[in-house]
This record gives sequence, C-alpha cells and structure tokens, in this order.
Amino acid sequence: MAAVRFQTLIFDLDDTLIPTSEVLIPRAVQHVFQVLTSNGLDWSFEKFEQYRKKHMRKLSHREIIKEIIENLIPKNSMETKGHIFDSCLKAFYQASLPEVIPLLPGAQHNLEKLKSKYKLFLLTGGDLATQKQKLIKAGLQGFFQEIEVADASLNNGKKKIIEKWIVEKKINPLQSLSIGNRLSDEIRVSKILGLKTCHIQFGEHADELPEDNYEDADYKILHHAELIAKCQL
Repeated sequence: MAAVRFQTLIFDLDDTLIPTSEVLIPRAVQHVFQVLTSNGLDWSFEKFEQYRKKHMRKLSHREIIKEIIENLIPKNSMETKGHIFDSCLKAFYQASLPEVIPLLPGAQHNLEKLKSKYKLFLLTGGDLATQKQKLIKAGLQGFFQEIEVADASLNNGKKKIIEKWIVEKKINPLQSLSIGNRLSDEIRVSKILGLKTCHIQFGEHADELPEDNYEDADYKILHHAELIAKCQL
C-alpha cells in the first residue's frame, strides 16, 4: 500500500477560494480612498491605485494605508491621524459585503471531494467578523475542521497559528499541504515550518515571483481544476 502523502490541507480564503480581488477589493479600496481624500490627500484615484499596487508586494493594506496617512495627509487635518487610520481600516476590512459571495470556479467541487479524504483547515487574515461573514456568505463554513483568522496587529499571524496547530492539533508538517495565493505570506510561512505548499496564481498577487527558496512553492496552479492532479491528492 502506498504511503499517505498528506493528512491535512490548509486553505487560504481570499483569492484562493473566493475571488476577493474581483468582487470585494474594488469596493473596499474606493471606500478607503474617499476617507483619505476627505482628510486632505491630494491624489487622483489612479495615482492612489498605482501607489497601492506598487507596494502591496511588500506591505499589507494596513501598512500601505498607515504610510500614506503618516507621510501625505496634512498635519493640520481636522481629524487626528490615528482617527483617520481607524476610519480607513474600518472602510477596508469591514466594508459591506454582497449577500452572496461566489467561489472560484472548481473550488466547491474540490472541497466536496477532498473533505472525506483529508483534514481540511482554513487559515485567513483580516478582520475577524468580516472574514467569518465571508465564509457564511460563500457557504464555506461546513467544510473545515478548524478555522482561524490571523490578525497581525494583535501579534497573531499565520505563522503562530500554524505552530499552534502543529502542537495542539498534532498536524505533521511533512504531511500537510498549504494552499494559497500569496508567496510572501502563507507560502513563505508554511515552507519555513516545513509544510508542502501550493501556489494558486490568481488575483492581484498572481504575477509575483519568489524572492527566495521559502517563496518557491512546491506546486503551482492557475485554476482549481488543476489542484487535485497537480498535487496528487
């Protein structure tokens, strides 16, 4: 009998299971831009988008927003910069969601097929309430044995959560596959901890290239239709 390659599959959410860049990001970015311009940012939306996309390889949206406020919002703004920052984070991470969030093509088929064979975990980042609402509106909550939302601002990043799972849930890194769209985020963290990785090249980060071996995913796919065969699941 062949040895079991994987026991646990860890999925990211945004642009891995749901098309966040297409459905949710444009609305959230518009809301942030409105907050910034109402508080003195003298940019066109096109310039704001160029800045955001230029820096999102290295910085989170939280960090991009903070840099803009610190460096480009006038000091004589009517609002304190801390209040502007909080308003921007609320506009981005707690933006109103559509009633139904679609899945990426093939995602539901894969989850239904894989659920009976593997432990399915979900690890996403962002605002806790918003991420949970995304799961509900996408009809995903019933597929996963474990669901965690990482919040870097609370020193509770994805690395800490996977480390906790290794200890508390007894997952074996060598028999775990992490599936996500961010080389510098879940792919890097997972490889550092010894997990195998699959990079789904979708969304705003699809064209990014690995900067070192930790960002060189073991498997690379363009669509969910490739996942099972490419990763031999």
